[in-house]
Amino acid sequence: MTLDRGQCDGRTASMLALKEQLPAQGSPKVLFIEHNHVYGGTVYFLRDLISCARQHWGVVVWMPRAPFRGLFEMEGVRVLGAGHLNFEQSRLFRLVKRYPFRRGEATLRSIVQLLVYTLPMIPHFARLYRAERPAVVHVNDTVDMNRAELLAARLTGVPVAAHVTNIRRFTLLDRLALQVPRVFIASSEAIKASYVAGGAAPARILVVFDGVDMHRFRPSQDRAALRAELEVGTDHFCVVSVGRIIPWKGLDVLARAVAQLADEGTNVRWLVVGEGAGKPGLEALVHALGIADRVRFVGQVESPERYLAAADVLVQPSLRPEPLGRAVQEAMAVGCPVVASAHGGLVEIVHHGETGFLVPPGQPLAIAEAVAQLASDPGRRAEMARNARAHALAAFSLDAQVETTIRCYEQAFPELAYPPPAHPTGRVFHEHGA
Repeated sequence: MTLDRGQCDGRTASMLALKEQLPAQGSPKVLFIEHNHVYGGTVYFLRDLISCARQHWGVVVWMPRAPFRGLFEMEGVRVLGAGHLNFEQSRLFRLVKRYPFRRGEATLRSIVQLLVYTLPMIPHFARLYRAERPAVVHVNDTVDMNRAELLAARLTGVPVAAHVTNIRRFTLLDRLALQVPRVFIASSEAIKASYVAGGAAPARILVVFDGVDMHRFRPSQDRAALRAELEVGTDHFCVVSVGRIIPWKGLDVLARAVAQLADEGTNVRWLVVGEGAGKPGLEALVHALGIADRVRFVGQVESPERYLAAADVLVQPSLRPEPLGRAVQEAMAVGCPVVASAHGGLVEIVHHGETGFLVPPGQPLAIAEAVAQLASDPGRRAEMARNARAHALAAFSLDAQVETTIRCYEQAFPELAYPPPAHPTGRVFHEHGA
């Protein structure tokens, strides 16, 4: 089966064209399970994956929360899950979800979740699978969010694909659940390594970078006008950070780097895009360092691409390994060089000295030095900007992510052939070098 890359781009293909290319009646069905309740990259990827998948197979989506129903229903996709929403609203479930388990209590938390959620929900999903009769179940996000779904699939014999997007440590129960999926689609090598450490077979894990919409995230055609609109001066060197304001994101380290740059004479301005529990503390630190006039807290925005396109550099100073680094991908897509911590998925997408700089985590002087190099050399900064855009187009376009995932489905799941073979082989997609 040949895929038309344009057809698989959910943002550019017309809705009418997609609806006219529905699979034949009686073709195999894929049941997609989505737990996220905040708009983000995994939800948009799932939307575009479904836009493409439904051209070949039947599709149904199960989700426990309402926010995204319209995103899928507008494409004519059936969405299930209201009964589970009532369960999540129960007093006991809310109490367990909000209980402040301490560090080191992962095993206790896992046991409580097993008793309160996993065991009661296994029969629910078993009934769902028997009623819907999917050829394949696709779970989105982490294994610990899908324990009941995976164990019900084992009981009913339904094959599973798992799209995993976070670095995890696994409990004993998780390690059992890891044996269920026939194939994992991991967003980075760092994520794959954590799943291998948890007991998943390397040959069952395919690494596919999360995709970015290259039509939305692209260089500005009038950058000077954009900077003026965002109140960034022509003589300012604009640093931007995008993401949650929480301690492990390392924005306190970046604040100290900005103070160092200011002391050294760089006319630096820092746009802080995002919200989070750490915002009051970061605001206090900015005032204590005497850089409040150089920092603007933008808040959460619907269009981060405008701030990325206006900036001279994105800094991602994470103290813990990022699973991949979506803000970094989006910055590179608009042609913005990057300074990022040298661990986790960030080392897989930032080419040191070509698309940006990798620096040791937690070291403000290293960040300041890297940013100063870019500020003092406009020619090199422009070259890195071009390299970043070219690398983004080649390595993590949304089209490529969807197309690779569909190919993986075709190879790993003979059950999706139409008509299905009498004796599926369960052949698994093997990554090169696995």
